[in-house]
This record gives sequence, structure tokens and C-alpha cells, in this order.
Amino acid sequence: MTVFYGLLQSITSSGDGLTPETAFNVISVHEEYSLIQEIGAQLEKQSLVAGPCDKMELIRKEGKVKLTLYFNVSIPMKALERQIDAEKLKSPNHVVQPSPFRLRLQWLAEH
Repeated sequence: MTVFYGLLQSITSSGDGLTPETAFNVISVHEEYSLIQEIGAQLEKQSLVAGPCDKMELIRKEGKVKLTLYFNVSIPMKALERQIDAEKLKSPNHVVQPSPFRLRLQWLAEH
């Protein structure tokens, strides 16, 4: 458990999570959900916003308290891009369709 709380402390000390500019830095998407679970919140809506950040709209206390937290997902996104690029190299004749995640990133970059 000590490692788990050390991870949460690392995440929460990286920012306050209240804006994209002060988003919590995470290494994986799993870390986002671990923090959400630990604070006793449920996810109501998730969206990817410029930064790149996951905007998590949450509910706590049986729907009485609403909270929005932002998570900087640039590290997980870079890892995903490297994975996709590696797949392309493994099978150069195979056309790799862009993932919905990558399409969303392209859309954000264009708008």
C-alpha cells in the first residue's frame, strides 16, 4: 500500500488538477482512475482537451458534489504513438488505420 500512496502523492504534487495548465501529470491512464477511485468519485464524463489533457467530470457524495479534474496525458500519448509506429515497422505492407485516439489528437491540433 505504501507504493500506491507514494504514487498518488507523486501525482497530486505535480499540480492541482483544476485547470489544463495545472493538470496532474500521469504516466498511464490507469493512474487517473486510481486517483478518482481513491477520492471516492465516479466518472460522469470524460473528454480530451488541448494540453493534451483528459478532462474528467466527476460526481462525489451521491451526486451532490460535482468536480472537474484535469490530467496531463502527454506521456501516455507519446507511448501510444511509439507503439503504433513500432507496429508499422513490423509490417510495412500492412496499412495501420489511425486509432480514434490519434484521430482525436489530429483534430485537436487542427482546431
